[in-house]
Amino acid sequence: MDFPKKFSYKDIFIPFLCIIIFLVMYFISNAINPKDYVNFMGGIFGFTNKWSHTYGPAWFVNINSDISALGGPTLFILIISFVISMLFVQYRYKTLSKFLITILGSVIFLFILKYVFNSNRPHQFFDVVISNDLGFPSGHALMSLVLFYTISFITTNRMHDISLRSLINYSAIIIIILIGLSRVLVGAHNPEEVIAGWSAGIFCIYSTNLLFKRYLH
Repeated sequence: MDFPKKFSYKDIFIPFLCIIIFLVMYFISNAINPKDYVNFMGGIFGFTNKWSHTYGPAWFVNINSDISALGGPTLFILIISFVISMLFVQYRYKTLSKFLITILGSVIFLFILKYVFNSNRPHQFFDVVISNDLGFPSGHALMSLVLFYTISFITTNRMHDISLRSLINYSAIIIIILIGLSRVLVGAHNPEEVIAGWSAGIFCIYSTNLLFKRYLH
């Protein structure tokens, strides 16, 4: 996982743009009445039943729930454990250390964002871990982007087959997008919360990239 040592304008511009997008999504999220959004989505897809907050028929909800689970903590732990094991067995200790820094840094960053940008934040910081009411930003969107992008980078970094590299990278992008969309379609998040999660995830990627260029190259 070798990053170029020189900085580029892209390394500064993209994180700055991510901050702007994140803040815009935050203000939009506060400006829109959640009930208006729910009624809008319900008018398009219909509600699963009169008691639910999910959209579309039951089979549609089940599909989106399964896709959403790809960004959930259980599967994340399994995937991360597998990647750690593979890098360790392959003696790629430098890549392993960067992978762990990226993932752990993103988790901490997510907890901070959840705590700061939610008006109904819990009194104790670590209650963020177990709270289901802190919607901004989407943790699934943030962590899925960081995890699957990082895995695709690690996997393709030493590949010479351009077609295979493209296939893996595009597959990661599709998975990331599907997870974000599924969070909206199951009624767990509004679109602005997912977009904010994606922007925060990209910010994490580029921030750790800058860290590696400066100190861990």
